[in-house]
Amino acid sequence: MKTEAAAKEQAGKQCFSYIRFSSSKQATGDSEKRQAEIAPRIAKEKGWALREDLSIADLGLSAYKKQNLGSLKAIQAAAKSGAIPHGTVMIVEALDRLTRTQLDIAFDLFRNILRSGIEIYVDKGSKHYTKESLNNPIDLIISLVEINAAHDYAAQISNRVGKAWKRKREALAQGTKLTKKVPAWIDAKTWQPIPEKAAVVKRIFNLYAAGNGQPTIVRFLNHDKVPTL
Repeated sequence: MKTEAAAKEQAGKQCFSYIRFSSSKQATGDSEKRQAEIAPRIAKEKGWALREDLSIADLGLSAYKKQNLGSLKAIQAAAKSGAIPHGTVMIVEALDRLTRTQLDIAFDLFRNILRSGIEIYVDKGSKHYTKESLNNPIDLIISLVEINAAHDYAAQISNRVGKAWKRKREALAQGTKLTKKVPAWIDAKTWQPIPEKAAVVKRIFNLYAAGNGQPTIVRFLNHDKVPTL
C-alpha cells in the first residue's frame, strides 16, 4: 500500500525548470539549450507534470555575486503563499546553478527553498532533495560538498580574472595595447582619430548639447548625406 501511495504521489507531482548561466557570452553557446532540455526529459521519465509557466531562466546572472537571489526568493514566497503547490519539484542541471556563494549563505538558501515546500531535483547525479533531506546525514553531506565545491570553483575563476585584469592594467600603463577593437572613429593601426569620422562624432555631441533629440540629429545627418561610421 505504501508503494502504491508513493507511486500516486509521484504521478501527481508538478515540476518546473530553473536555468541560469553567469556570462552574457554564454548566450551564444549551448548552455541554455542544454539546460532547457533537462526538465522535459526528467518530467517524462518520472511521470511529472511540467509547468512551463513556472519555469525560470536567469540568463547572464552570476550566482557567485548573488545576482539570482531575487528569483529564488520569489519561488520561496510563492510556495509559502500557496501559489506554487507544496511538493512541486524545481529541476536544475546542478546545484551550482542555484548558488555559488560562500557555504553558510548558500546552504541557508538551499535549506530555505526546501523548507518552503519546494523540492529540488539535480540532474547531475540524479539527486532528489526534499524537506526530509534536511534530516538525512547523507543528503546533507552530498549537498554541502557540492555547494562548497561550486563556491571554491567560482572563487578561483574570479581570482584568475582579477589577476588577469590587473596584468592588463599594468601593461596598459606601460603603453601596451590590450585589444585590436577600437571605436569606429579611431584608426586601429595608429590608434589616432580619423579626422572626418571624428568630426561626425563631435557634431552629434554638439547637436545633442544644443537640445536636439536623436530623431532630429538623424534627420540632420541624413539630410547632409553623412555616411555611417
